[in-house]
Order: sequence, then C-alpha cells, then structure tokens
Amino acid sequence: NFAISTPIDSTEGKKRFNLLANKLLDKKSPASYNQAIMDLGATVCKPQQPMCSTCFLQAECTAFKKNSANKYPVKAGKLIKKHRWFYYIIAEYKDGFFIRKRIQKDIWQNLHEFILIENDKAVASEKLLASPAFDKIAGKKYKLIHISRNYKQQLTHQTIYGCFIHIRVSKKTFPDDHELIERSKMKQLAFPRIITTYFEAEGSSLFG
Repeated sequence: NFAISTPIDSTEGKKRFNLLANKLLDKKSPASYNQAIMDLGATVCKPQQPMCSTCFLQAECTAFKKNSANKYPVKAGKLIKKHRWFYYIIAEYKDGFFIRKRIQKDIWQNLHEFILIENDKAVASEKLLASPAFDKIAGKKYKLIHISRNYKQQLTHQTIYGCFIHIRVSKKTFPDDHELIERSKMKQLAFPRIITTYFEAEGSSLFG
C-alpha cells in the first residue's frame, strides 16, 4: 500500500494507478503476478479489516508504517473535504518581500508563498490584524497598504480560501524560514495558483 490519497475512481487516480500497476508488473511472469496480487487483495490487503498483523509486506507498506491502512483505497464518494483558510501577509521591506519555499509534506510542495497565517475557519480582517500571530510578524510599526478580497482554490480533497494583507515594515524581521526577495526577482519564482490569481487581479503592483 503506497498510501496514495488520490481517489481510485477519479480520472487522475485511474491514470496514476494504471501507471503504477504497469511499473510493478512482473514482465517475465505477468499471469502469476496478477494472480498473486488478487489473492493478496482478497485475503490480506482487504479494503475492510486488512490483515496487517500477518502481512509479509509490512516493511514495504507505507500505509502500515503510518498506521493508516484502513483509510485506503480512497474513493471520491467517501472523500472527506477539508477547508483551510490562508491569510498571506505580504510584508514589504524596502524594495523586496519576505517569501519562503514550501518544503513540508503538504500541498504545493516546492512552490513559493508569502508569510502565512493559517486558520481552520474564516477570520475577520480586523480580528486578524489584532491577533498575536499577526503582531509577532508585523509588530506595532507597520503601514497597511491593502487587504484583498477573498480567493478560493479547489483541490481534489481540500478547499483553500485565501486573503492577502499587504503591509510595509521598517525593520528587517521575519520568520526564520523566509528570505527577502527583491521585487525585480519575483517573476522568477513559482507560486501556487491562488497566489498567481491574486497577482493577476489585484497584485500586479508587487512587480513594480
């Protein structure tokens, strides 16, 4: 079990699992291999109550290592939709912005973003600006430039809502995993679609 969260009954899932199946197929003995896979699925690696404790493939099973074998395979009809609210702080310092690359195992890995405050529900702009999380980022001395409208990006199993708060700061203070990127170099970076949508609609001035 590769612990793949892409629904098996989706277009993307069908393509992905077909490619994976062809990659794993024993080309010398395809019939025996297919029979063994079917037997494994029928007796051990079952969708309901899998027999993980007696499975000889434990060491190779990602789902077993994560203790989540009963969550797979995923079907679109049973997929739990997750809602996340991203509040991006576009902190401008001199002629640059504080940006980081998303390297954690999450959506948009290796894409860039501004300083992020994430919440599990919507927060009014006034409340966010008065929050400890925002104060830790901006401090007391900052200039509010613009607060965007709300944006939305629909992913396979998540809905992302985004709001962009553009401020200007006078001190070079920012989270450790961020760096100051010059305005002229912004176009060289790859951003998630929700951020590029904001650029196109309201943030063209960020590029000079």
